[in-house]
Amino acid sequence: MSETVTISVSGALCWNSLPNFLGQLEPLRADPPKEVRLDLSAMTYCWPVGVAALAASVFWLRQLGVPRIQALPPREADTERYLTRIDFYRVLNAPERMKFNRFDSSGRFVEVTQLTRVEDCNEVVAKVEAVFEQKMQLTKETKNALDFVVAELLENIFHHAESPVGGFLCCQAYPYSLELAIVDLGRGIERALADNPAASAVVREKGPLTAALEPRVTGRPQFNTGFGLFWTSQLIKANCGELGIQSHGHRLLQHGNMPVETADGFWPGTAIHLSFKRNKTMDIVQIFKRLAPPEKGFEFIG
Repeated sequence: MSETVTISVSGALCWNSLPNFLGQLEPLRADPPKEVRLDLSAMTYCWPVGVAALAASVFWLRQLGVPRIQALPPREADTERYLTRIDFYRVLNAPERMKFNRFDSSGRFVEVTQLTRVEDCNEVVAKVEAVFEQKMQLTKETKNALDFVVAELLENIFHHAESPVGGFLCCQAYPYSLELAIVDLGRGIERALADNPAASAVVREKGPLTAALEPRVTGRPQFNTGFGLFWTSQLIKANCGELGIQSHGHRLLQHGNMPVETADGFWPGTAIHLSFKRNKTMDIVQIFKRLAPPEKGFEFIG
């Protein structure tokens, strides 16, 4: 066991820069140090997937048995203030260095939130829906579809991932986009799909993450529909947005229509990054009618 390891984050921590952060974490699996210094001093901004992954990484280090974890805060006051306001320190039960008036975040963002019970999912889904409703012009059907998608992704943490610490969600609206991140420390999509032998062929052909975007591909066909990531992918296509998935040693990026999966990087669970364009509309009814006949559970499509 080495004495001290420093994990450094510089610039903005977002989906594109996440592999550099994860690459520093991976060696610690085989040789957990006595102390980890999480050096955020050069970080200039942290997007939702970065906030959720940072918080989850601290829980992962604790699981590895690292006795001491020290966070060096950002030098830029605005970055430190954002981490404080987004509840990064609160979710870690760490002291907050900054004190300021907190205003209601409803309809603007959802602070990084740890979910440890499936019963808590509905409350968090409602908070995410409020942000989408406030920041994007959505029909009733579209809101219902987004509710379905977010609920499915959160429930996957408990039905598939078997994450010992639950999951972490963070949501933030920006002038031109709306970002949502869901991160867990579970067994990963590939191992979850391995529970269903019927899914093995599509997993071998397309890769586990691309296979998970197919309809009815699930590790638990007796309990789940296998539509959560499928509809997520379809909504991203309709919006010309971005879907990113990092699950153990697999990484997928869908920018618009085409998902591209690579065997690259490592995350001890599954991290999902969603970016919706606020100026693009989504015709949810037509998507659902074109890709699936009306059936139980999809009554909202009309």
